[in-house]
Amino acid sequence: MQLPKIGELNRRVKLVSVSHEPDDSSGLREKRVLLAEVWAKCEIVGGASYWSSVNVEETQTHRFYVRYVNNLTRPIDLRRLTQVECEGAVYSVRRVTDVNGLHRFTLMECEEMTNG
Repeated sequence: MQLPKIGELNRRVKLVSVSHEPDDSSGLREKRVLLAEVWAKCEIVGGASYWSSVNVEETQTHRFYVRYVNNLTRPIDLRRLTQVECEGAVYSVRRVTDVNGLHRFTLMECEEMTNG
């Protein structure tokens, strides 16, 4: 997989942890915690990759590349991460990986949940 080039991390994104906790009316309340706001490269997934992901019910519509930062954006640090917010759209994170195992970039493969 190719690493992003200089200037391609040009979108500001929010990495958000989402959890649910009981409320006073026997329901659940969504609790959103901002983990970080970082620069990212956003890439729309191509047709073959999209259809392959649909077949295994792990739909991926977008990829987000962010800088690999210890204790912030390593794949192990983002286990709690459930959503990425970018330009008014919300994406559910499906998979997080270290690009090529080089500790330079972290890749999040996501499914778009809302559209601005």
